[in-house]
Amino acid sequence: MVIHTYSQNFLRHRLDTSPAGSLGFTSHAGALAKVEGRRSLRQSKLTIAWRGTPDLDDWVAYIVTKTKSKKLILADQVSERKVKALLARVSGLSRRGVEKLAKG
Repeated sequence: MVIHTYSQNFLRHRLDTSPAGSLGFTSHAGALAKVEGRRSLRQSKLTIAWRGTPDLDDWVAYIVTKTKSKKLILADQVSERKVKALLARVSGLSRRGVEKLAKG
């Protein structure tokens, strides 16, 4: 004779009634949080903006201009660490030096 506790019976019921392959585990993950920021550089008088998702390599950093159609991209599809390192590196550069780094 085997005596089961309530938790053992509940787990067995969950495993028995689950669809094939899912083993009764459900995921409650929501949308990934996007992070945005901007920094104004004193020396070059430029504003650098960045956005991305933590723990993903989808970060982009660009120079903010008055026109939305022409963005000078400094980094694209990189990690958050690389964007932060880039911001530290360009903080001491002149306007011309920062624009040389930009693509587009």
